[in-house]
Amino acid sequence: MIRGASFNSVPDEGILYLGFPAKGSHVAATIGDRKEAIAAPLWYWTIEKNGALLLTDYSGKKQATLDLIEYSPSKVVVRNRGEIIQYERTTKFRRTRRHS
Repeated sequence: MIRGASFNSVPDEGILYLGFPAKGSHVAATIGDRKEAIAAPLWYWTIEKNGALLLTDYSGKKQATLDLIEYSPSKVVVRNRGEIIQYERTTKFRRTRRHS
């Protein structure tokens, strides 16, 4: 449900954007405040045994653990360190067939 998708947060601060390519375990993140400076690190993601999405930096240091609360095709609600965050799903990866 996250491969090939991107998500924009409804709050104006924190993890503002997450973009997941169709392949691989990296994620483009935008963090900060929409009104001030923003950082755009490349993180990595895995799914923990309990189903939470774990985001780590290049060294393996945990940056966030997102516990899924609600999912629909257009929005996702997660909990990160007790804070509830809503994300709007902005794109969806679609497989295309090659015609010969």
